[in-house]
Amino acid sequence: MKTRLVALSLAAISFAGAAADAAETADPTQTYMDNCVECHGPDAKGVKGAGVDLTKSTFLKGPDAEFMEFLKVGRAAADRKTKTGQLMPAFDYLSDTEMRAVMTFLDGKKAK
Repeated sequence: MKTRLVALSLAAISFAGAAADAAETADPTQTYMDNCVECHGPDAKGVKGAGVDLTKSTFLKGPDAEFMEFLKVGRAAADRKTKTGQLMPAFDYLSDTEMRAVMTFLDGKKAK
């Protein structure tokens, strides 16, 4: 019985480690496409009435931690800071690595 518990514990630790490794290799383009494209478009220039043009966003020029916190909590449609009047959903299920992947994607799209 103890051997089985130890084996199960080791398997759980191994699985958790594998999941962490997978998250650490999040593909920037795929992560963006899976989570942001519907409102911000494939080129991050925004979808009319849904999401702002992220290539010109001054918000992305701020600290990474601020942007990551914004992704975690989102923004209500009624928030006076919203530019579209639309909900920005919370992406609190994304890992920090996945959020950084989104930022990497957007860094490559910023207007020069």
